[in-house]
Amino acid sequence: MMNLTMDHIVIYASDIDASEPFYAAFLGLLGFEKEKNWVFRRDGMAFDLREALGESEGYERGGPGVDHVGFTATERAQVDRVMMDMMAVGFDHGRITEFDNGDYALFIADPDGVRFEVTCYARN
Repeated sequence: MMNLTMDHIVIYASDIDASEPFYAAFLGLLGFEKEKNWVFRRDGMAFDLREALGESEGYERGGPGVDHVGFTATERAQVDRVMMDMMAVGFDHGRITEFDNGDYALFIADPDGVRFEVTCYARN
């Protein structure tokens, strides 16, 4: 097995200027720093936000492309904090779900509907 490290995720936005505040807020809460225009990095991993090419139908759950990107929290309070902080800066379209197995997750979407998950697993 090769020892490879995740390097980056590229996300195309229909309006990069409208999406940048979401990514700056959300990724900033998760410890990512803006490296340059539309690139946010932490621990060698980067999110690279780019302007979409041409017309698009937008995000569709179960459709081709990225379904969601997940992050792990060590405690429920961290999940709640991300939700509250995102709401405080105007992104109030997230939801918290508590699963039957005890997992506790925030699902929040960028302006194009690309979803992110922050989960505190019951095993934590």
